[in-house]
Amino acid sequence: MRCTDPRIHLALALLGACGDSSPASLCPRGTPPATLALCLSFDEAVSAAGEGTTDVGGLAVRLEGGAALVDGRSGQGVYVDGTAGQVRIPGLAVPGNQVTMSAWVKPEGVQLPWASVVNFWESDGGWIGGSLVPGGWEVWIGRSYVGSGDALVAGAWQHLAGVFDGDAGTMTLYVNGAELAGESSAAGFYSPGVDLLIGGRGFESDFFRGTIDEVMIWAEPRTQAHILVCFLAYVLWKTLEQWQSLAGLGNSPRTVLGEFARIQSTD
Repeated sequence: MRCTDPRIHLALALLGACGDSSPASLCPRGTPPATLALCLSFDEAVSAAGEGTTDVGGLAVRLEGGAALVDGRSGQGVYVDGTAGQVRIPGLAVPGNQVTMSAWVKPEGVQLPWASVVNFWESDGGWIGGSLVPGGWEVWIGRSYVGSGDALVAGAWQHLAGVFDGDAGTMTLYVNGAELAGESSAAGFYSPGVDLLIGGRGFESDFFRGTIDEVMIWAEPRTQAHILVCFLAYVLWKTLEQWQSLAGLGNSPRTVLGEFARIQSTD
């Protein structure tokens, strides 16, 4: 039997390029890549009581300050209120002088300056979140940063990625797979095992307000191609979900794609 629908081929290719991840989570199934230091989807790994472990890395997860599990990008995410809520992951070590930090975010209105999405609680660690001028995003490594002042879209899911390559001396911000800011940087990244904070920075301010999902930390500078492909996989997934529903085939693309994957294609 032939599978000729190009949407099916593209969906399978994109999902495979993202590491054979679950549709409800970008966290890889099976043995994760060696450079993936952490992946947290807030699904089965975190309980309603606010404790659990990361999907990749097996580190403890604690919801603090009223942070709560809610509907996320797909499956569960975490809602933080912009005043005290955050998620703490103690003792995350990222070896080397390279890192990629990424997350899906749904901001609730304009954010306070430096509203933290993902933060290593360490002066020479990494941080990605809202810009000093409200309405944008920034990525910091040590004392250096790059940002875009008008990229934040309130009430909509956006994919953020901050990439630092200490060997090449570059730092780049991606939003929804597009490079929005980048420059040379003499900064150094250092994370021997500090707390990772999601939605906060440990201060009395700098809290993010909205929902966060699919937090990933890589000990390597991910390429724009990979970041874009993983963003497009989600967009295509939602498109297939709508197409499937209109066709009267339910609302579970994974089931349909799984069946098509077992059909030999002669295209």
